[in-house]
Amino acid sequence: MPEPKFNREDHLKAREHGSFWGDLGSHLEELRRAIIISTLFLVAAITVSFYYSENLINLLQNLAPADSSFFQLKPGELFSVSLKVSLYAASYLTLPIVISQIYFFVKPALTNDENKISLMVAFLAPILFWLGLFFAYVFLLPSLLDFLLNFKDGIVEKRYGLESFVNLVLSIETITAIAFQLPVIIFILGILNLVKVKQLLDIWRYVILLAFVFAAFLTPTPDPLTMSILACALLVLYFSTIIFLKLFRK
Repeated sequence: MPEPKFNREDHLKAREHGSFWGDLGSHLEELRRAIIISTLFLVAAITVSFYYSENLINLLQNLAPADSSFFQLKPGELFSVSLKVSLYAASYLTLPIVISQIYFFVKPALTNDENKISLMVAFLAPILFWLGLFFAYVFLLPSLLDFLLNFKDGIVEKRYGLESFVNLVLSIETITAIAFQLPVIIFILGILNLVKVKQLLDIWRYVILLAFVFAAFLTPTPDPLTMSILACALLVLYFSTIIFLKLFRK
């Protein structure tokens, strides 16, 4: 991905004299360029995702129990679901492109240390987001759907509206992926000296409690297994980030 053509030295000099952005016109042009590039990649990803939308929908349906079946509740529901799945998939895929464009846009105004930190954040954020998607699909959703769809089994027929099912799965996937950005937030706060490693360790009891409360809030069922899986994942991310932050600050 080519970087915007900024003069780094001029921008750093402008920053030292109190002008953070220097020439506003050139930056607006680069902002327009970043938006166009991100939009083009997003449109291309949506097109490809829509072509494979049937495969993507099947991938989500495979999470349901084997004896489940799906139906259209209203005309055109399959089309709207296909479009929604394509939009979500395209957003997931193009996240690194969008973040990289943001990084390249602000890079000329950063010092060397700030540039290293921003580059690390730009690299870690999409990886953690994808890791959250994988975690939700493999570990969280199977137990969650097993609880929801097998609750008092035998009372009702296992037939579900396609759109309602897909909305549930996509919402859990996205919420979990966003929750997995916790290390990025902690890392930024630590680098900015807004929190210390010792402070993060001293509040470990409260963190454990909050992790389970947060997991209970995110999972729309009283299923303790699903809540515990998500809470433990958040705790692993939290304490791993503390270790990484301590090593980085040395």
